[in-house]
Amino acid sequence: FGEWHAVGILRDITEQKRLEESLLKEMEFNSTLVESSPAFFVAINADGTVRHMNDAMLRALGYTLEELRNKNYMALIPESDRDALSGVFSRLITVALPTLNENRVLTKDGREILVEWHGRAIKKPDGSPDYFFGVGTDITDRKRAEERIIASEAKYRRLHETMMDAFVLGDVDGNIVEANRSYMDMLGYSMEGLSELNYLDLTPKKWHAFESKIIDEQVMVQGFSGVYEKEYIRKDGAVFPVELRTFLLKDDDGRPSGLWAIV
Repeated sequence: FGEWHAVGILRDITEQKRLEESLLKEMEFNSTLVESSPAFFVAINADGTVRHMNDAMLRALGYTLEELRNKNYMALIPESDRDALSGVFSRLITVALPTLNENRVLTKDGREILVEWHGRAIKKPDGSPDYFFGVGTDITDRKRAEERIIASEAKYRRLHETMMDAFVLGDVDGNIVEANRSYMDMLGYSMEGLSELNYLDLTPKKWHAFESKIIDEQVMVQGFSGVYEKEYIRKDGAVFPVELRTFLLKDDDGRPSGLWAIV
């Protein structure tokens, strides 16, 4: 019998192993990050079906991943928002940077939540879309708060514009910021003209020390003054008596931010 010989080819795969281990760790890290994040993460296949959705979004919508995987994502979008969202998907194919948009999403119990998205297309080597990836924030409460503020501001504006008494708002230095029509008519100025003036410009000098004392001792201490009298100077130079009450405005940190008065 002849002798048997074995021939082996050896290749150092240390670096390859390190790279594989690094990639696995990165994938595990990214997966943990996505699933533990309070932000919404969704991956949508090129055909529009749900590829993945993280726990935060699933909880908000009231679904399990098994209920949504491979289902058409558009079924979660109110009909009135679908055309706009289709347009977003089309843009994602042609742009490299993430695209910002807002759209409503339907929960399992039929409610609507408003989500702000940063989305992008993940492409195949040939440039065609493999899937779409979005990171979202539920802005429903923020939008409702903004709408309440807008409605409140509109109500406030209607109120002070229709007040028979004159209303004026100034900053902490006494510069006039806002006034209603009654105040403008009383003094003969437009709002543009008033915005260039300080309340001292409208008050005869003999009243300056008197009013300064009221502001220092009443308004800055208790937040408002009693009713007091002084005089104003009209744009045409006429001096006339007024009765007013002044109130203090504060910012979110409790610092004085302005003064307003009913005259």
